[in-house]
Amino acid sequence: MINSTTLEQKTALSFLMKGNNVGVFRLIKAFAVFISTFCLTLLMTVQSFATTIDISGSCITGTVTLTENGKFDGTTLGVGKALHSGVGTVAGFAGVQIDLYYDNGLSLWVLTFSGAPYFQNSSNTTLAPPTSAGGWIATVDNQDCLLGTPLSITGTGTGSSPVVLTCPVNNPTTTACQTQAAVNTAFAVWLATASARGGCNGALTNNNTGAPSNC
Repeated sequence: MINSTTLEQKTALSFLMKGNNVGVFRLIKAFAVFISTFCLTLLMTVQSFATTIDISGSCITGTVTLTENGKFDGTTLGVGKALHSGVGTVAGFAGVQIDLYYDNGLSLWVLTFSGAPYFQNSSNTTLAPPTSAGGWIATVDNQDCLLGTPLSITGTGTGSSPVVLTCPVNNPTTTACQTQAAVNTAFAVWLATASARGGCNGALTNNNTGAPSNC
């Protein structure tokens, strides 16, 4: 037989359990909201991280840091590869706009001062190639920038070019009865056809022991 005291106790226990369930549900919900907010904040932080490129050289005073500024394909903003921009002193003129981007129409990375291209690189890389990878050349109208300290491009906004090797013709032949001097010359010409570019600070070396004997 259930008396009134027992019924009141069960009713109170049921209410307490329901209240705890509601509390637990609210706690789980609050935790889920916190996790969602944290993840969204983390994602926004990652997405807002901007890469930078440091440039210096004979035409540039000191080191200028270019900051990622959206995308640009040489014609339209918002499309193409990363655009890096900044302001510095070039050839003694302060406040010069400096941009580095990939021009799809020219198939070139270009470094421009006040909109005019001063340096270019034909590497079709995802990121701007650093000068350590090679390939950067001055434009025809910019030979003065070849004097003094060479151009330097570094930073988190750069990426190495693929390594490209050019090997000499395998097992070349030449005419018989030549002098050793002629063989040495032909061998040096053949060896000079080997080349390599790309990577970072790459250097092509060989371990040959010299031209073969003419005998």
